[in-house]
Amino acid sequence: MNESSFSISVKDSVALFKEYDLLYKENPYNIKILSSSKYKQFISESRKSSYPDYYRYALENDNYDILLKDNSFLQFTFDYDSIKKNGIIRLAYYPSICQISYEEFLKMNELTYDECREEFIDDYQQYLIEQIPENTTPLRYDFDPNLYTERTHSSSHVHFGDSEDIRVPLNSIIKPVLFSKLVIEYYFYKEWKSKIEIEDYERSLYTHSEYVKLDSELFSKNDETIPYIFLS
Repeated sequence: MNESSFSISVKDSVALFKEYDLLYKENPYNIKILSSSKYKQFISESRKSSYPDYYRYALENDNYDILLKDNSFLQFTFDYDSIKKNGIIRLAYYPSICQISYEEFLKMNELTYDECREEFIDDYQQYLIEQIPENTTPLRYDFDPNLYTERTHSSSHVHFGDSEDIRVPLNSIIKPVLFSKLVIEYYFYKEWKSKIEIEDYERSLYTHSEYVKLDSELFSKNDETIPYIFLS
């Protein structure tokens, strides 16, 4: 995977969330910068703060590539090493700390969506940030060939939650758009189910162009002896 294909996949992710009517806005400045340096301070905050604190820090400082309507957000980074001809990838999704929908927020204020549409969306965003946080499970995908150790530290893996030790290996490198599809399937099941059953079945599926199989140097036969996520 190179920088160009990564950037295209980020743009495809924006289009995907728009198709599902989940997109609130994209951050053009951050999307243009692929380097993980754009989230250096956020990552530092996430290692020393509780989830609600670093979640709020991210929103207050526009530390996202894509912001969804429920105030959850995604970060995509790609650091390419021109000498080693490989890249370090980080794809992350941070759920909203409050699950009250925009329609529910309007109803609380004796309004309806038909009356005001998106007029109070900024007020809604601020309201969510200020709420007492609910239990959340962030999702992160990492690819770093430089940290690979056979069986004990996979070069390609998914983190569920905040723990660095909950690391599920993959036999492939996934692109941002495939990660975005995982986010929709896991966190927006109702919208995903609607597409699968009724509307656009093929568009919702994973395709071979959205991931790259790892070679044996980064995913060995020994790695296959422990549980991992398999992409054929």
